Amino acid sequence: MRLHWSIWIAPVTLLVLALVIALRPLPESGRSSALPPDDTLARLSTAERGLYYFVAGDYGAISMDSLERSAIPFRLVATLLTLHHVEGDAAAADADSLRAAFQTWGLMSPRQIANWPDHLDPPVLSAPLGLTTAPVGPGMPPVRVEGANLNCAFCHASPAYDASGRPDPNSAWLGVPNASINLEGYLDAVYSAFQTQADHPELFEVMRRLFPQMTFQEEFTLRYFVLPMARSRMAELEATTGRALPYSGGFPGATNGLDPMMARLGMLPDGHVVALSPFNSIPNLDGREFRTRFLNSGIYTVRGDDDPDRVLQAEDITPDHLDALGAIAAYFTVPSMGLSMEEAGAIIPQAQSALHLLAQLDTPAFPGPVDRARAEDGFALYQEACAHCHGDYVATGEGYELVRYPNTLHDVGSDRVRLDLVDQTVIDALMATSMADWVEAQVSQGYAAPPLNGIWASAPYLHNGSVPTLAHLLDPETRPVQFEAGGHDLDFDRVGLDLVETAPGVWRQPRDQGEPWSRPVMIDTRAPGMGHQGHEAEFSNLTAEERLRLIEFMKLI
Repeated sequence: MRLHWSIWIAPVTLLVLALVIALRPLPESGRSSALPPDDTLARLSTAERGLYYFVAGDYGAISMDSLERSAIPFRLVATLLTLHHVEGDAAAADADSLRAAFQTWGLMSPRQIANWPDHLDPPVLSAPLGLTTAPVGPGMPPVRVEGANLNCAFCHASPAYDASGRPDPNSAWLGVPNASINLEGYLDAVYSAFQTQADHPELFEVMRRLFPQMTFQEEFTLRYFVLPMARSRMAELEATTGRALPYSGGFPGATNGLDPMMARLGMLPDGHVVALSPFNSIPNLDGREFRTRFLNSGIYTVRGDDDPDRVLQAEDITPDHLDALGAIAAYFTVPSMGLSMEEAGAIIPQAQSALHLLAQLDTPAFPGPVDRARAEDGFALYQEACAHCHGDYVATGEGYELVRYPNTLHDVGSDRVRLDLVDQTVIDALMATSMADWVEAQVSQGYAAPPLNGIWASAPYLHNGSVPTLAHLLDPETRPVQFEAGGHDLDFDRVGLDLVETAPGVWRQPRDQGEPWSRPVMIDTRAPGMGHQGHEAEFSNLTAEERLRLIEFMKLI
């Protein structure tokens, strides 16, 4: 009888691992296998390098150390999620169910990136778009594992929409917000998958079937090193918070960046579950190069910038300006990827490359019908009533282009929870770190009026994602109390999430065109921090026809 290698090797595993850990050098960070070689990257333009970093960059966030705080052992987690998705039926765990397990939470595995340049080879991704994988280990065998962490495309790549308003998760568009990405649902699913499938008798058999390229070395590491550590960590979580994270990760179309930043600053007590988390609607990156401030509250500005309120015009979008914004963006990796402040400072050049890409990202053309005459009237109305906050546009023939943007903050009556939670204590903690070498942070009393480029593809609206369509935004009395988000079609008339009112104030997705491509979540605007108020004074005097004109115009910017 032939025995499987795991039977005879098990008795010496602890000894081998003890030697490996004792003798290992400093933790080794993995390099994304989807990135071109360094000499190839060096020959590209800054924006072209930024494109690769945006889609496949690891930003130094995949290492043995990061596996203990933010990165994941990809093949183990993917197998557990797949088994969880098929309710433990090992025979049903195949490539299609693997893809479906991630897609449930808005993670796409597209066959193409629709706005990838023809002259560049697209990266070959080994995980869903938005997850970067890289091999990591302590520098000596046999410990080796394929780690994964988030990258820019996790939030900022959307499925393309067809001429009927249906999303196509097989085709992604970079820079447009993924209004179906559900980080909270994904993390909860990973947590539940570990609880229910970690002891599945066919776990590694399924893993070998899903990932035939997995080596003996990696299976050894996962079986005898990573999985026992994960079980121990799960036991700690079950005994303390009872959840994957001690705060909410958000909902489709919105994320929570404040709580993970506070956790990295040591401001969240161990075992404490945050009762009130602020959410940020994922922005469209089209036009963000006109900003002098980042985040919807505008708390981050460039170190030494004495006039962040200045108006920017197209000629002000210089390489130096983009580099300055890139230095700010580098620190977004602290809450999103779990880097330390020092690690974030080290990847500023990569983040600067990604910011140079921003100046070239455009939203695709609105896929539905546009009333051009109404749009022209809407443009005139916009210039009169909206441009002083959201910026000036000029007609280009096909649409409208942003040419001037005032970087100002405003109080238009929106929900203040996000503002009030970032108090001076938080600001002082941020400025006591190495982040202060590059970034200024200050308490904000208002929200930034963002550029409206690609607003048709940016629902749900307001800073907290509390309004599902432009029609509801422009007519505050009609705003839903509850609505479904995630996996939705595009409403060509209201512009935003395609919903129908099923009860007073309650809007759900119609199912007459099939099931949503990802799992919807019901958003309740009565929850703390989710208030849908704001802009009532600005919109109260609009007629029904003026609202229609503005909507038609906003399809074209």
